[in-house]
Formats: sequence, structure tokens, C-alpha cells
Amino acid sequence: MCDIDGISYVEIGEAFWRGDWARAVNAYWSPLYGLFLAAPLRLFQPSPEHEIYIFQLVNVVVYAGTLIALDFLLRQIIEAKGVLHQRGIEAAAAPLPAWGVIALGYSLFAWAAAYWLYLWLVSPDVLLAAFFFFAAGIVLRIRHRGANWRRFVVLGVVLGMGYLAKTVMFPLAIVFLVTAALTTKSLGRNVRCAVAGALMFAVIVAPFVLAISARVGRPTFGETGRLNYLWNVNQTVSGRYWRGDPAGTGTPKHPVRLLSKSPRIYEFATPVGGTYPLWYDPSYWYGGASSHLDIRKQIWRLEQSAWVYADEFLYSFQPLLFVGLLVLCLIGGRVAMGATLAAAAEQWPLWAPPLAGLSLYAAVWVDTRYVGAFLVVLWLSLLAAVRVHLGRGWPRRNTVVIAALVPVVLVPTLVFTARDLLHQKINPEFDAAVQWKYAEAMRRLGIGPGDAVGVIGDGFDAARWARLARVRIIAELPRNPGRFWDASAEERARVLALFEKAGAKAVYAVNAPAWCTAAGWHALDDANRAAFVFHESAVSQ
Repeated sequence: MCDIDGISYVEIGEAFWRGDWARAVNAYWSPLYGLFLAAPLRLFQPSPEHEIYIFQLVNVVVYAGTLIALDFLLRQIIEAKGVLHQRGIEAAAAPLPAWGVIALGYSLFAWAAAYWLYLWLVSPDVLLAAFFFFAAGIVLRIRHRGANWRRFVVLGVVLGMGYLAKTVMFPLAIVFLVTAALTTKSLGRNVRCAVAGALMFAVIVAPFVLAISARVGRPTFGETGRLNYLWNVNQTVSGRYWRGDPAGTGTPKHPVRLLSKSPRIYEFATPVGGTYPLWYDPSYWYGGASSHLDIRKQIWRLEQSAWVYADEFLYSFQPLLFVGLLVLCLIGGRVAMGATLAAAAEQWPLWAPPLAGLSLYAAVWVDTRYVGAFLVVLWLSLLAAVRVHLGRGWPRRNTVVIAALVPVVLVPTLVFTARDLLHQKINPEFDAAVQWKYAEAMRRLGIGPGDAVGVIGDGFDAARWARLARVRIIAELPRNPGRFWDASAEERARVLALFEKAGAKAVYAVNAPAWCTAAGWHALDDANRAAFVFHESAVSQ
């Protein structure tokens, strides 16, 4: 089943395909992945229960495209290694054999797809990886084959499409274009070609940038970074219900409406669309919020990010892989180690963009699915730099070590994947079945497509079944739903009346006690979930 991010992507894509530009133009979510998700929905029109299979099929197609991009990058790495070797960068040492780079490269991506990029998740991170791999490969091709207009124009196209997949590709496009311009000694020609690439990038991104800038009311290439900086660095604007508090965070242009202060009930029925309007376009609800540089908090965020990177490195196969590659260099002696260091410096066009990406996220918020593509390319740059001894008998020894490193990556991938599948941790169908159960229970109560509902609990969780039921969440009592059940009957009636006045046809609640059915609530095939339907005569039997 989609998580809340995936729901937003799908519904933005649906808005694009039906020509609803007011709903389609969104400054927080990039459009390309949503277009891919919504196209087969429009074509095949599956039932809501089965749309998860369409999403997974799209992910498989995206994954296949990413494999093509990875293959392109690996071939450029192999070709570039040969060029460097022929130039005499290494006198008595050789790069890893092509089969070793390919085997380790694909093994790394197998792990990344499962545990960094989360292939099963309805998210554009694998799609971004495809564009990132293609861009890195094009930069390498420019380096070892020379700059020309066509290569830079293609690079501009790839970077532009990457931006339409995820906003982070906009600043990274600058890094790629500058890197490509500096890869060879013909700086003047490279700069002219880079300008052509930048123009092509601008042609692709300009319509969307202009549209979201008009929507926000100021120049912007996306609000994702700014809002995440507010939430994760400034830490002054938290949750989904910003109303200008605390002081100093800005003046809200369109605050979420407060129906009750105690308990706090929020209403957000208009004007934003989607199953869950608060997350369909966060940039609307946070209009007027201001971010600022706070050195102390920025340092704290960088420290937290460093710990995330360190944990991800230490508690995985990566230390073993690094030690194995180090052993390959050390057994080759000073010649191999010196050649490796020289080659690592020569590989800067390959490792500079992923380092830039890792740094961007470190400054705001790190999640492995955000940086998985960068980590893969960073490892590939290390594989491209490793040099081994050329002496007699050494090729066989090197082959044994390299062959041993492949299962170091593959075995954990297979073991952990089998474990998670066994425990249904990454089975989207299982989750979809649970959410469909709630959607069907609501349908039996007369709640169906187009209806508005209120939520006592977390709207993020409720949005999953609401998407399947094709209903809209318009109001929410998010904090401590247990207090609602502990309140007096009069207070519960007051709260329900506020939901009804806001336009809700029913209220969905969590932590429901067993006695709630005696108070007019309906259990939703689960001891913990219940629904209250206004005007019971509308309930279908």
C-alpha cells in the first residue's frame, strides 16, 4: 500500500492527466513519478483494491530503467579506467578487472534497491537514481571521449528530467554541469558546451519552476528543502498544523483552521484537494513561514547526520567491503597503494556529485532512501580507483579476493530480504489488505467516493484506507485520542458536532474501547478502530 507520500504523488499525477492544473501544480512534490504512477491507472482503471499492483509494476519498470542507467555508468567507469591506465597513471599496477567492477557494482545496487532506496515503497527515489547514474556516466564519457554539444545537451536533458523526479536534482544539476566543464583541459570549449547543457536544462525545468513560483508568490524551484529545513533544523515549525506559533516563525498566509482549542481539532477541507489535504500540498499550509540560519542548530543537525552516515556504514557489509578493497591495495605494496591514491584523485568527477548530494541532505535531514543513489556512486568511485599488483601470479590471487567480496554484499542482501519477506515487513500487499478491510467496512456504513470524514487519531495512518475508499479527510483530532474516549458523554457529543458542522459525513477513530458500540459507534472489524456515522438513515445495509 502507498504511504502518505506515495498517495500525494499518485493524486498529483491523476490531477495532471485529467487536466486539473490547480491541483496538479505543487511546490512540494515533484510531478514526474506521479505521472508514471497515474498513467496506468487512467489506462487500465483497476479497482482501488488492486491499484497497489499497478504501483508495484511501475516500480519494476523504473527499476529496470535504473539497471540500464547503472549498466551505462559501469561501462563508462570501465572505459575510463582503461584510458587512465593507458595514460600511465599507474606504472606497475592495474585497475580492477571489468568483471569485478560489474559484479560488485550490481551487488551494491541490489542492496541499495532493497535497503537504501526501498524498491517496494511508492517513492521516486529509484527513479532519481536512474537519472543520477545516467548523469554520472555522461560526465565520465565527456571526460574520456571529449566534450561536444551533443553530450552536454543530453546531460542537460537528463538533469532536467531528474529535477522533475525530485527537487534535489536542481542544485545537483549545477554540480554536474560544473564538474563536466572542468573534466578536460579544453576549458573554453567545455564552458561553451556547458552553457548549451544549462540552456537545455532550463528549457525543461522552466515551465514547472514558473508555475510553482506563481503558485507560491515568489521565485522558487521547490519548497521541499525550505520546509524540511524549518522542520528539522530550525525546529520551530513542527507538525502539520502551523498557525504562526511559536512567535518568530512567520505570519501564516493560509493557516489550518482551529475548530476547538481543547481538545485541539483542526479543519482543512478547502481549498487544497487530495485524500489528505494537509500533506497534498504542505507548501500551501506553511505559506508565510520563515526559515533562518541558526549556527548552533545547524551544527547539531550536521552531527546527527554524521551519526546516521556512520551507523549506516558500520552496521552493514560496508566495513568488510572496504577492508577487502584495502587488502587488495596493501598486498600490492607501495606501488599499488600509491597508484590507488593517484587514481582516486583522478576520479574526482565521479565522486564530487555524490559527495555534494550527501552534504546537501546532511545539512537538513538524512534518510537512506534519499541518499542511496549517492552512496552507490561513491562506492563505484572507490572501485574505479582501486589498483592491484601486476606481478607474476598476482592476477589469480586478486581474482580470489575480488570473488570473495561479491558474496560479502550479496549474502546479507539475500538473507535480510528473505527474513523481511518471511515476516511480511516489506510486503505492500499485506498492508493494502489491512487498509482495504477498513475501506470496505466504511463502505458498508455508507461512506464512499467523494464523502468527507473526520479523524480522531493520526491522519497519516487514516489516509491509507481513505485513499482506497476514495474519501477525503477534512478535519482531525490528532493528539492523544484516548482523551476523547475518557471524556464525558457530553464532551464527546460536542466534539462530534464540530466534525459534523465542518462537513464530515462520518468520523473514524483509533483506540476505540469495547463499549463504544453501545454509544452509537461501529466497530471496523478490529477491536481498535471504530466509526461514527452522522444521520444513520444513510447507512447502507
